Amino acid sequence: MAELNFGSESSSPHYVQSVLDTDLYKLTMQQAVQRHFPDKYVKYKFTNRNRSMKFTRACVAAIEEAIDKLGEIKLEDNELQWLKAACPYFQPGYLEYLWAFRFKPKEQITLRFVPQPNEGDAVDHEEVGDIEIEVNGLWAEVILYETPVMAVVSEAYFVHVDKDWTMDGQEELAYEKGKELYEGGVLLSEFGARRRRSYAAQNAVMKGLVRADKSRPEGVKGKLSGTSNVHLARKYNTKPIGTIAHEWTMALGAMYGVEKANLLALELWEKVYPTHTSNELHIALTDTYTSEAFFKDVAQTPGLLAGWRGVRQDSGDPFKFIGLAKRAYEGMGVDPKEKLIIFSDSLNNEKCLALKKACDEVGIPAGFGVGTSLTNDFKSKMSGEKSKPLNIVIKVASINGLDCVKISDDIMKVAISAACQIITSVQVNVEGAGLLVDRVNAVMLVVTTPLGGRKDAFEVARRATGVWETKQGRLADSRVAAEEACGEFQRLGLAPEAAEFLQISRDMDLLDGQPDDCRCALEEAQGEFERMGMQKGTAGCLTSLGEINLRAGRHDEGIGRGATDIREDGDKSVTGSMRIFTCGSFQGCGGLRAVMGVRSRFVLSMFLL
Repeated sequence: MAELNFGSESSSPHYVQSVLDTDLYKLTMQQAVQRHFPDKYVKYKFTNRNRSMKFTRACVAAIEEAIDKLGEIKLEDNELQWLKAACPYFQPGYLEYLWAFRFKPKEQITLRFVPQPNEGDAVDHEEVGDIEIEVNGLWAEVILYETPVMAVVSEAYFVHVDKDWTMDGQEELAYEKGKELYEGGVLLSEFGARRRRSYAAQNAVMKGLVRADKSRPEGVKGKLSGTSNVHLARKYNTKPIGTIAHEWTMALGAMYGVEKANLLALELWEKVYPTHTSNELHIALTDTYTSEAFFKDVAQTPGLLAGWRGVRQDSGDPFKFIGLAKRAYEGMGVDPKEKLIIFSDSLNNEKCLALKKACDEVGIPAGFGVGTSLTNDFKSKMSGEKSKPLNIVIKVASINGLDCVKISDDIMKVAISAACQIITSVQVNVEGAGLLVDRVNAVMLVVTTPLGGRKDAFEVARRATGVWETKQGRLADSRVAAEEACGEFQRLGLAPEAAEFLQISRDMDLLDGQPDDCRCALEEAQGEFERMGMQKGTAGCLTSLGEINLRAGRHDEGIGRGATDIREDGDKSVTGSMRIFTCGSFQGCGGLRAVMGVRSRFVLSMFLL
């Protein structure tokens, strides 16, 4: 694993244009942090959720150089004057702080390239691998790194790794999307800074959306409400949009306890941004510890949320959230028609229009923050198929040494500082926090269970991989969670556990009807098990490969060898499970479906025996 040094000479472009080339909520939170927690130290960690998308050394060098250049940017005079006029909620003392603010990447950011051992994955004969990014420092100083660093990583990837795309037609595509949404009555906010393909892409999107907004026919109720990118809001004379991110509640949960975090997050926010002055920055983010827990917590002090303009839905089922929010407001004696739901989770035009219709039917106003589907919607020049964007995040991992957790309404978005580094300093009263949702029971074990060694680490991480989701048909959730657990164990140097979770993630591909996605990774996991002399793991991978052959109609390939390897290992209990699976599998697809439950339990128990 190589560690890169900042400060090398470079001709790479400025991927980030300004201190204001960031999301508004990073600035509003920075002011709140400076007010309440000026001496707290935090750590942020980068995660690539799609680990099949690798980085080259040239790409990582470009990332390093672009991050280094963040140290050169500062708030300009004309930007300061614009902030004073456009954002009256920024207090003079904070604006003075922001005027003097400078990024210090050489001191605050660590970037590492982790080479991929399989040379067959090379891109244009260049070595590939993963990247690790950590940000450390005073919370008030390092809070602004998240958006620009993510934008840098994405743009560098699509300059140096995936070059099969073009900017042609991006402004017109955004224009057509905006036109459709406005005519459908959608109040649209552009939220695409963090995962944009490039600055040029986000700029083109804003051009198209603004043009569509200006050409709206009379009577069209939809419109462009603004953009989260403060720099582009200034450039296009539109409103900067944003409120609070999960890190605010996550950090409070680490310091004061999860059971207090939701209410405390609102109360401390109001001390900086009083609702009696304006509720422009008062859209509550509900899902840090699940939305059901949030609404149960705020029901204890109904007057608190009543003063807020609305709530934001950022994970889980958005249609169910509409009913959940409506019932919560009614239970507090608040008319839901006077509040607003902002939707911001993986939106596209079709989803926005469907949610707008659903909200209209129950009488709740809605707004929509659309990001990646606007600023990273491209096609391959060669095939014409969709060009996949990176799925990356940077989350606060700890504050003053206390680990931070986000549970979310979607297990794909669970954030834990490491799969086997569990919060022991935060005592969670599950019942008191209202966390009685079946979906998060497994994750709560991660929050509340201290670990005593590798076996416990493996067990707790296993429970957090989403095996409960599998029973409910949410196979994609299970797959992504297992991939993240694999990545955490790789970073911790626990190769057997990493290989096991790699295999589990591919089992989810198989169960989800995507056998072609399994082959390469299963062979990789098999090689790892063979290298470590772990016969059971090798057999399990061979068995999964056999399942793929079975799906393809080749019933005589793969399965038998897996069963033989396990029998030779002398483990009678495993052999018995394997015999059941093998016999059912050879009966064909019907038999395969009948034993899938046995298979799932077998995979998850293989290394616990």
